[in-house]
Amino acid sequence: MIEAVQLVLFSKEATKARDYLKKVLGLKFVHPPKAASDEAWTNFDLGPSEWAVHDEVTVYGDGKTFTAPHPFAMSLQVADFSAAYEQILARGGRFEEEPKDLGFGYGAMLCIPGAPSLLMFEPKKK
Repeated sequence: MIEAVQLVLFSKEATKARDYLKKVLGLKFVHPPKAASDEAWTNFDLGPSEWAVHDEVTVYGDGKTFTAPHPFAMSLQVADFSAAYEQILARGGRFEEEPKDLGFGYGAMLCIPGAPSLLMFEPKKK
């Protein structure tokens, strides 16, 4: 029934954001545009995806509480965080912070031009 999840990122600098996704993250278009002017309505292929449903408020064993700031969140999951992190930095990408242990994985907030930053992380191995 459902074939995919479409994510739409609204950016104040959409052209820069699309260029960043192509050049820094290495994403490819689902269907390459015929002209540069067509890129505004062209989607990137994200490959496999997951849809999680978590509690809005979580109380951890140490008593710390996490409350979701929004009803939806988008993050980028990678198989090898260190390799992806170094590739992105080498291509001119930036992160808001140094990578850290997040409890559920290892990651950092990736800056996207004209848009909110996204968490990029490698999940803990089970």
